[in-house]
Amino acid sequence: MLDVHNISRGTTHTLTLTLPPEYDLTNCESLYLTFAQNDKELFSLTKDDVDINLNVIIAKLSQERTLEFNTGRAEMQLRAKLNNGDVITQQPPTKLCIGKIYKDGVI
Repeated sequence: MLDVHNISRGTTHTLTLTLPPEYDLTNCESLYLTFAQNDKELFSLTKDDVDINLNVIIAKLSQERTLEFNTGRAEMQLRAKLNNGDVITQQPPTKLCIGKIYKDGVI
């Protein structure tokens, strides 16, 4: 998994998360990729919102989504229920560093 990832507000951004090979998420029952800042949930992506290829998750964030962050630190955490019933939770959450922009809003 990622340890620290930089995201600029107001940009489109793609995150790639690679889990250990024993975690095949292709047919997982549920998946939540939750983004939080200051211990408050901002938004979650589900398995319908991301691309999954075996143990790799690709999440695309829109300008609107990255504008939900304030400049500073944020976190992202994966939780999933596998097709065998096992539930996995990423600990610790991935640290995000949110960069500022001067012209706010979607372009």
